[in-house]
Amino acid sequence: MSQAHDTERSGIETVVGGLLSDIRALVRQEMALAQHEVEYEIGKLLKSVLWCGIAAVLALIGLFVGAAVCVLILFEYTGLPAWACAAIVSAVLLGGAWGLAIAGWGVAKSVHVIPLRTVRTLMDDAKWMTEWVRTRFT
Repeated sequence: MSQAHDTERSGIETVVGGLLSDIRALVRQEMALAQHEVEYEIGKLLKSVLWCGIAAVLALIGLFVGAAVCVLILFEYTGLPAWACAAIVSAVLLGGAWGLAIAGWGVAKSVHVIPLRTVRTLMDDAKWMTEWVRTRFT
């Protein structure tokens, strides 16, 4: 009887040891997945900042260089007052800058602060472990 009890105890220790080993491996894998996912989201955030920065630079260049040329062209060929020509050119350039800023904002909105795939796989793993323990010990 004592030997059967020791064999049963050894089997449980083996199962628990294997389970703990699997949990450690799973945690390592989940941490690697979370790190990869966060790095991916940071890359998207940097891309968004870059697009918004480019939009700002283009807006400044457009306002200082192209605006002056376009105002002079409109003034020369339309007969409109200089202030009206300046307003038309400014509206067109700012509209283009606004479009680029909206594109950058669209990318920024898609950034996930919480690594969603990792959370989903953790939930699936927890369900699997619960089911595995229930089938082994009930």
